[in-house]
Amino acid sequence: MPDSGWEIEFRRRRFAQLKAAYDQSPDQVNREHVAQHRATERQTVNAFLDAFLTNGDLEQLRRSLDSWSKTRGTYFGFKGPNGQMYLNQLTKDGQTAGFGAQLTRWIRPPASEPEASRAIDELAALTTDLRQQGSAAQIARAPFLLSWLWWIQEPGRWVPIWPSRENPLVQLGFAKAAGSYAEQGQRYIEYLRVCREFGPDEISERVLSWYWNNRSAVGLDPTASERCAMALRLPREPGEDDSAYQQNQQNIAVVLADLSRIGKALADDISAVLGHPVRSGTPESFWNPDVRRIRGDGWVRWQP
Repeated sequence: MPDSGWEIEFRRRRFAQLKAAYDQSPDQVNREHVAQHRATERQTVNAFLDAFLTNGDLEQLRRSLDSWSKTRGTYFGFKGPNGQMYLNQLTKDGQTAGFGAQLTRWIRPPASEPEASRAIDELAALTTDLRQQGSAAQIARAPFLLSWLWWIQEPGRWVPIWPSRENPLVQLGFAKAAGSYAEQGQRYIEYLRVCREFGPDEISERVLSWYWNNRSAVGLDPTASERCAMALRLPREPGEDDSAYQQNQQNIAVVLADLSRIGKALADDISAVLGHPVRSGTPESFWNPDVRRIRGDGWVRWQP
């Protein structure tokens, strides 16, 4: 379901708040250094991929990326479980399933978003089969591996599904949790769409990654009161306009997600003032769960 114009505007204003805080923070990466390093090392990785497409030697590709990610792969995020570990598992466990031959097809940047979604779903399906045979490979890692390989080759078109960017998008209420998707390809396409709402990829990558590590550095979402007002105008119970009702569910979820963040961030301070440990809590999305009537407000409480 496409996002409405007001939802995109609210998100952009929230992102502008995060970016303003990031711009004032001393905890910033050197933009020019990262860009230069990536431009240089991208050529190295592309040479690995070209060699694999020429000779089909999956083990050589795996070894090359493993050695590179441990030495010169800084700022590429491939060394962890979503990248190198997942590739290691697929290489080892996917021999009889023909993973290497299929990777030669998946590795090429797709011509469209539907093609990207299909490739990711195919890798996720193969991973599912391998898990049924005892592999420890995780299905949810399929989007990262392929999107990272596409980004290496076409950085102006594709972006990796960085955990350091997807996680804050989920926390902000702008994206669904990875486990809520029936199809991994759709998860990537929705992530891609939201990222593009915030302008250049390198900016949203830096800002959201910083926010994920500094979630108490910004205050209340500046659109919170407007979102509550919007919740009262949009359909609040399931009915004829299910699309608007679903948008309203997402709308109020953003308000409650931010209040939950603030509640947790302030819990220690409030505990210190009261001299007693407290925990925070926020209400459910529905005023009336029986009829699924969406609430039009939000609050946070602290209690023993």
